[in-house]
Amino acid sequence: MTTTLPHLLSPADLPAAELQALALDGDVYRIDELFCSVAEFDVPWRRAAAVHERGVLESGAVLARLSAAWVWGAVDGAPALDEMARGSRDRLDELDRVDFGSVAVTAPARTVVDLLREGGSRSGTLRAAGRLARLHRVDRAACEAALARCAHLPNARVAASRLAAVL
Repeated sequence: MTTTLPHLLSPADLPAAELQALALDGDVYRIDELFCSVAEFDVPWRRAAAVHERGVLESGAVLARLSAAWVWGAVDGAPALDEMARGSRDRLDELDRVDFGSVAVTAPARTVVDLLREGGSRSGTLRAAGRLARLHRVDRAACEAALARCAHLPNARVAASRLAAVL
């Protein structure tokens, strides 16, 4: 009987030294704190699963801002601290989130808007917003619709004024 390894490998599956050796040999690549076979695509649902495996998500939370940008592939490394909107899975409009099983992530357009709302406070957020928009073909109309749904949030007008800089 053959056994198959899980899609994401951790030291519970193979010793950490062996995982590192496999990475050095080019057989696996790192996804956050886990590893994945190079035969598997680096896709958003797998990145969301990696966050879930760490057990940091609170019930009802939605990955947001730079954490969501990382899930969508717009940021190279996972943020040191996970950013999540606590208790908002049921309150966030269905157009503004994507559910990957037990992990909810802000949708690409909403993530762009959230990054633009914070863009002046941290370096790299405007760059991540632009990269995310290009990767997922998020256009100005989608961002404006997302902005309309979250117009009550802080810095929504600031985000609207920054749209031209990234789209």
